[in-house]
Amino acid sequence: MKLGWQFDRQSGSHVVFVKPGEPRPIVIPDGRKEVAKFIVRNICKQLEISSSDLADLI
Repeated sequence: MKLGWQFDRQSGSHVVFVKPGEPRPIVIPDGRKEVAKFIVRNICKQLEISSSDLADLI
């Protein structure tokens, strides 16, 4: 993943990314057709990027 985040592990249907110096990992649901809007907002907030920037990364 860009922005310095690295794949750490997959736990069930969730992919976990970590970044040195960050206290909390980023957890992204895997295997769903759509991810709920509030989950996308939470991931964007934690990454400190906009949803359009997240779309560009994906």
